[in-house]
Amino acid sequence: MNARPRHLHALPPAPAGARQSSSSRPITSSDETQLAGLLRERLRHHAAERGVPCPRARITVHGRSVLRAQLLFESVDGAFRAGPRLEFSVSDAAITGALLDVFAQALLDRCPLPHST
Repeated sequence: MNARPRHLHALPPAPAGARQSSSSRPITSSDETQLAGLLRERLRHHAAERGVPCPRARITVHGRSVLRAQLLFESVDGAFRAGPRLEFSVSDAAITGALLDVFAQALLDRCPLPHST
């Protein structure tokens, strides 16, 4: 079964009775924070499904249609170094839970395989 949790919506719904599309509603910084949090959640979920540690990532959201992430890797001295970047843009559409899943999986695909000790 491929059920998706109900809470995976990209943005809060428009107020009842509003006729404007969601793309015309101004986006707030709390909407951007919510999207970044949802992406982190999906990244943790897909890492757990693959049985790999969840990578650290610097995630930014710009408006309703652009996600940017840069993977961070811990070096031997304990400092975090920048790794691969990934940008996802959706023209004229809002980012949805399904798109967050695709983005999270694409980020994980760019992670090096964990070293066994």
